[in-house]
Amino acid sequence: MMTTTMTMMTTTEPSKAALLRNHAPCPRGAGRLTPAERDVALFAMKGVSTAEIAVLRNTSEGTVKARTAAIYRKAGVTGRPQLMSHFIEDLMGGPLGADRAAEADAPRAPAAGK
Repeated sequence: MMTTTMTMMTTTEPSKAALLRNHAPCPRGAGRLTPAERDVALFAMKGVSTAEIAVLRNTSEGTVKARTAAIYRKAGVTGRPQLMSHFIEDLMGGPLGADRAAEADAPRAPAAGK
């Protein structure tokens, strides 16, 4: 017989409702994510571990890992840091540094008096 032990979150850890409260829009390609994938993506970007996500969603770690793999594939990334980068880029309105590149390429008006 196999016994499974689950660690319960302490009261100092945020609840699912607290984690989802006031969240920003979902990452690029999120329109293609299922509701479960959006939940997992938000938890992942908030730094919640795979095991904790499984407990919060009342599912197995394997299911969370499968959803995470689908999220990464749909977003075109390989891990949480890249997923976060895409999320931040969307919030900023485009790729990071794009404003500076556009400013550098823009023609400049001649200085007054010349």
